[in-house]
Amino acid sequence: MKADIKERWVEALRSGRYVQGQGKLNKGDKFCCLGVLCDLAERDGVVTSHIAVSGERVYSGPEGSDSSLLPRDVASWAGLDQLDPTAEGVHLVEANDYGASFPTIARMIEKGL
Repeated sequence: MKADIKERWVEALRSGRYVQGQGKLNKGDKFCCLGVLCDLAERDGVVTSHIAVSGERVYSGPEGSDSSLLPRDVASWAGLDQLDPTAEGVHLVEANDYGASFPTIARMIEKGL
């Protein structure tokens, strides 16, 4: 993973600016840990997003779109080789959806990516 993106992602997860949610990258005001990374990518112009009828934010780039895993464009931008990255032997989506807090996930990213 690119060091500068990793630093920004960890900082964002610890910032308190994002409300944690499960199951989708972003729905309403809640974000999965991967949705936070997508938000950073959108701010950098890597992807765009729109709100689907279901209320989910769908992130789109030249390589496609997604609402539950990282779009390929975001993974490439961040220097990740997986759409569901693992840190410390755990998929980040699983950590997020099964109760790990954003600060805990930030620590996992620091140590394992």
